[in-house]
Amino acid sequence: MLPKYESVCYELLRPEQVKEIKEKCPIAYITVGSLEWHSLQNPLGTDSLKAHAVCCEAALKYGGVVLPPYYQGLTRDWGPEDWYGYTLSILGTDEFEAMMLKVAQALVQAGWKVIVGVTGHDVGRQRDAMARAIDAATRETDAVGFALMEGELHEVNDEIPFAMDHAAAWETSV
Repeated sequence: MLPKYESVCYELLRPEQVKEIKEKCPIAYITVGSLEWHSLQNPLGTDSLKAHAVCCEAALKYGGVVLPPYYQGLTRDWGPEDWYGYTLSILGTDEFEAMMLKVAQALVQAGWKVIVGVTGHDVGRQRDAMARAIDAATRETDAVGFALMEGELHEVNDEIPFAMDHAAAWETSV
């Protein structure tokens, strides 16, 4: 982690710091990725590391806190033969969604008003499971939320000229 992110990483903050951030800007970011092959030049946790950095940058610019990354993305159905035996995945879609629901519910219960889920593992079913969990956790509350894949950022911001390219030039440069 970069030192500049220390002021927004939930696990590094003290209670008074979290309270101050929540009162000023009650946004909580949930970051998720996978542990899988990203070619020889990238760490196996690239997906989570990217999502976490994207959210830290957003929190620095707009406010809020970033939860530690979850390294259990939805890769279980693919099997190790598809990713050279380096993929470590224990969760199916239902289990992943249940875990995200518990996290989002805890955030809402703690008073966070905006829940943002970001996955660096650009798989639609992972984003969709996060979105369903956040929707369920915020339903009938005064909190709101959404989920997206970090590769979708170029669709909402013209200044970001990239799209997902698993372990290729853009993902490696990130």
